[in-house]
Amino acid sequence: SDWQKGCPSLIPGLRSHCFWATDDLPWIGQLESRFEAIKAELLALRGQNAFKPYRAPVSKSTPAAADGVGSVSHDSGDWNVYY
Repeated sequence: SDWQKGCPSLIPGLRSHCFWATDDLPWIGQLESRFEAIKAELLALRGQNAFKPYRAPVSKSTPAAADGVGSVSHDSGDWNVYY
């Protein structure tokens, strides 16, 4: 799509697929094997005010947040963005 045309210059060899075979991603096994540790780290952050509302860049269609840090997203709740 037009949205993805700039990606190959940022990530050489990047291709658009509906899904990726694990054979195409040699590092995925290593990531999957660490699932429990990654999950524990993420859950440990919950309830510590570590996640903040996502702030998108300001544009003509998204007004700036009151504090001037990006625009306010529609997202809310406990699981937003961990900066």
